[in-house]
Amino acid sequence: MSRPLAGFGALITGGGGGFGRSAAARLARDGGSVICLSSTAGGGSFPFMGSYSIAKAALEALVRVAADELGALDVRVNAIRPGLVPTDAAKPGLIAADETQRARVLREKPLARVGTADDIAEAVRYLAGPESSWVTGAVLPVEGGNHLRRAADLEILARKVCGDDTVDRALRGRLPERSGRGTPK
Repeated sequence: MSRPLAGFGALITGGGGGFGRSAAARLARDGGSVICLSSTAGGGSFPFMGSYSIAKAALEALVRVAADELGALDVRVNAIRPGLVPTDAAKPGLIAADETQRARVLREKPLARVGTADDIAEAVRYLAGPESSWVTGAVLPVEGGNHLRRAADLEILARKVCGDDTVDRALRGRLPERSGRGTPK
């Protein structure tokens, strides 16, 4: 089931001929599965995370287009929309590490817990395996039911990352002041 990913970059960046049809044919001559990782931010409005939400929503749109274009080659394209999963790669002190922010996030999850890397790995295994042979163009939420409710209030996180003055100005509908280098103060 495992195949080398040589040509995967060409699949993603394929020009002129749709979503890299020739690269997809080389990648998966007998069919295959492309699995993208999105985020809960791709499926709704996350105040203070506009750019990130837009990028993940665009990825989900790409998944749908690619699934449509590559279906004739028996290549399935799906995405997983993980929720809060603390990992070694996550920046310390952000959502999972801040107890107040973590509690706000968990209030919006019916299963009321953070996820694990194994939760996401099992979803990847499902989408890569034969059990999902008739699934393509789908976005699978693996986030404790967060999609059933609203996005968590991330104001605490925004204040840590951007500073109180920037967040206060944004909440009043004012642009942040700029430093000499074009970045918010």
